[in-house]
Amino acid sequence: MTGILMCTDRGDHYELRFDFVSVRVNPTRIANIQRDRVDFDWLGLAIYRPKPNRPDEIEWQFDEATMIAGTLERDGGKAIYFGNLGFDVPKAGTEGATRFTFYMTWKGHLETFEVL
Repeated sequence: MTGILMCTDRGDHYELRFDFVSVRVNPTRIANIQRDRVDFDWLGLAIYRPKPNRPDEIEWQFDEATMIAGTLERDGGKAIYFGNLGFDVPKAGTEGATRFTFYMTWKGHLETFEVL
């Protein structure tokens, strides 16, 4: 998964928008996929930090997902593209966040990815 993300400060929130997200089945992981088709259903963003005085635990500060729809054939070797997707992240409640991750689900499986 690869994407280009634009972040804009909107005063009381950050607007995070994907121009596009490209997804392709990694040929080295095909054996791990037990389905002929990969049906994508959600793109999400989670923001979190370690809990104060309990750094081994997580304090979730934001988690939102938006529906997507697309299918890849497991052995097809092609990519699928999603675009014009985004999140409005309120500044209040996410102060001090130290981590964020984007994730995509495909009928129960969750994959995280980095944004370039």
